[in-house]
Amino acid sequence: MLRQRMARAIHRWSSQSFVPARTSARALHMKISREVQDALRVGTPVVALESTIVSHGMPYPQNFTMATEVEALIRQHGACPATIAILNGEICVGLSEEQLHSLASFGTQATKCSTRDIAAVIARRGTGATTVSSTMRIAHAAGITVFVTGGIGGVHRYVEDTMDISTDLMELSRTPVAVVCAGVKSILDIPRTLEYLETQAVPVVGYRTRDFPAFFSTTSGGCKAHMQLDSPEDVALLIRTSQDLNLPNGFIVAVPNPAPVDEEMIDKAIREGLAECQAQGVGGNAITPFLLQRVNELTKGESLTSNIALVKNNAVVGAKIARALADRARPLIPPTTASLPTSPRLHSTTPDVVIVGGAVLDVISKPTTQFVRGTSNIGHTKQTWGGVGRNVAECLHRLDVPVLLVSNVGHDSCGDGLLRQLDSLEMDLSGVIAVPNHATATYCAVLTPCGDLDVAIADMTILDNLEWGESVSVKLASARIVVLDGNLSSDKIRQVTEPLAANRRRLLWFEPTSVEKAVRAVESMHRLHVISPNADELRAICNALAESTMATKVAMDDQALAAAAAKLPVRDGLQVVRDIATGELPPSLPRS
Repeated sequence: MLRQRMARAIHRWSSQSFVPARTSARALHMKISREVQDALRVGTPVVALESTIVSHGMPYPQNFTMATEVEALIRQHGACPATIAILNGEICVGLSEEQLHSLASFGTQATKCSTRDIAAVIARRGTGATTVSSTMRIAHAAGITVFVTGGIGGVHRYVEDTMDISTDLMELSRTPVAVVCAGVKSILDIPRTLEYLETQAVPVVGYRTRDFPAFFSTTSGGCKAHMQLDSPEDVALLIRTSQDLNLPNGFIVAVPNPAPVDEEMIDKAIREGLAECQAQGVGGNAITPFLLQRVNELTKGESLTSNIALVKNNAVVGAKIARALADRARPLIPPTTASLPTSPRLHSTTPDVVIVGGAVLDVISKPTTQFVRGTSNIGHTKQTWGGVGRNVAECLHRLDVPVLLVSNVGHDSCGDGLLRQLDSLEMDLSGVIAVPNHATATYCAVLTPCGDLDVAIADMTILDNLEWGESVSVKLASARIVVLDGNLSSDKIRQVTEPLAANRRRLLWFEPTSVEKAVRAVESMHRLHVISPNADELRAICNALAESTMATKVAMDDQALAAAAAKLPVRDGLQVVRDIATGELPPSLPRS
């Protein structure tokens, strides 16, 4: 069973592109845009945006203009926007301009989708505009901590008769996402809303004010925020501290409206709107859209202008907080061979699989026109977290296979980013050591304009002789499967495989990584059970085996496998290994 799960992980790793996300993201089957994927991979701050404000909060085309301008503002301030919606039954994190326009023009025909509605909208393959609660849930699943909106829902007026309390408040008590907003809409019962939030242990932060804002107004009749924080860095520190304590709650960061509407005018419009709601029997999730539209009409457009201004202002504040949070990285470990400070979850299970190999920063550059040698070329550069060992470990972790990655990083910004990315996945980091006076492994490739490799430089020195502590050695000795990649030196491969080979119920797997590195395991080939080369790597291994004095020590099953594979037509080496892993193994291989 474990072999099959590992084969499935290798297959998925070789055919799909994964992004760092919290474990819960797997169950939501999200479609994450390339821009958001790249941002999450390299540690660029990401800001989530809801879609109900687009479909139900404003009329078309103002809603589309607002949405695109808000995204542009977030980018201008160094963060990546991630508008969240359900389109044709698929959760989308990050929308294209075309998708935004389609949602904006679709308007109120889209389902106003709270947390309870997510499954129903997906099941019928419908279109859902996410509210604060559902956006929080999806953002958290995608690994996004900061979310910008206009205002949150709350306790409705006449709650003693209707029991109408927004799901937003409950979601804030159980989902650790910071919601940057202009407070609670003044159409609601603000004192009771704040009382409910206090009961649910949700911190309410007044951004540069102690007065709690009421959406269209900068104050709310004397209601106060729980605390006042005056900078993005202060808010980021609060969020990070809560994360370190593993607290489950979210936050409200209430930002005063920069273009408030006259309080007397807005109060009068709200009173008239509420009276019309009762007269017309408007209730449930239809109340807020009805009131916003009616208040806009009664204020002759002033409330809409104010609404757009506050959303843009919130976007700027949210982007700054997200940047400050990204900058507040957890510190690297001191310059010793000790592993990262860990929480109990890192040691709560014994890993079934231990991956010993590379954790690498991949930098890929591609010019937009033909090369001009000897000078700068205009083009595009993309950074991703890579390394064969890291990639395999991430995939197994996403499949709920208990896995430990054993690797080294440097005391530098790249190493910090790698550690933060792995930590965001909630992976066991006890095998990842930051080594002083070494640079994190990097692979820098330059492609031709048509996408072929022109030249690449690989700085993998730190991986030649990996270091790990005694606790990792214990886990290596007890693992059912140990995977080594070709980034290790020949001596290190021998050091790992020699003491482990005696246990016939342990499977040793070697991933060659490249043609040059594939031959590093030749002297240890007689101890390995599975190798996963492509055609070129397999030829290099066979040639090296033929020349090596160790060739006579290779088991007959290994010789037969190499000979048969060498005669195969050119095909993906991973497919060969997949067939072995899920089919009949040679008698010499360990059975799980």
